[in-house]
Amino acid sequence: MEKTEVHVGAIGIDKDSGDSVLLLKDTNNRRALPVWVGLPEARAISNAIRNIVSPRPSTHELLFATILQLGCEIKEVVITELKNDAFIAEIILRRAGAREKEKERRMLAEEGLPMSKNRRKEPTIVLDARPSDAIALALMCDAPVFVAAQILAEVGISVNPEQDQKEAAEFKEFLENVKASDFKLAGKLDANGDDPPNS
Repeated sequence: MEKTEVHVGAIGIDKDSGDSVLLLKDTNNRRALPVWVGLPEARAISNAIRNIVSPRPSTHELLFATILQLGCEIKEVVITELKNDAFIAEIILRRAGAREKEKERRMLAEEGLPMSKNRRKEPTIVLDARPSDAIALALMCDAPVFVAAQILAEVGISVNPEQDQKEAAEFKEFLENVKASDFKLAGKLDANGDDPPNS
């Protein structure tokens, strides 16, 4: 599944329904996904953004503490699908410390150094969740939040429609004026239009 990283762009109240709305924006600030959430979840998300901890653990804080006490951490949160007008999310957990192991593995790979054979990809645990709960938990530990690219494309809204229209007009103009002679052939072809054999 292709996914796009998003961040909380705003939390507000829908004027028509009075419900809380969470606006998730992609990292390029081009597309946004409005997600209607309950008031307690909006409060939990707002508290997580502002690093406010309740005097007694809230439900989200309790779940987060449980995840940590079980030796896990939140790797990421993904809004995976839209089913019956409701978004479905997953909370992806991994063993605590796996983030550091992953960084070390990537560093070795970038340097072209061999990795030991016993370094396998850490297993993950996937929890089905409401997006509001998943996002509140992700914000508590700075875990990334993703949206399936297909969802963002189909039901997301443009953050800057004027910019989108301008780019579409520029691309249309390009297509109207482009000629085959504007492009160079990357390789040489023989008389039949095939790549010549290597000599």
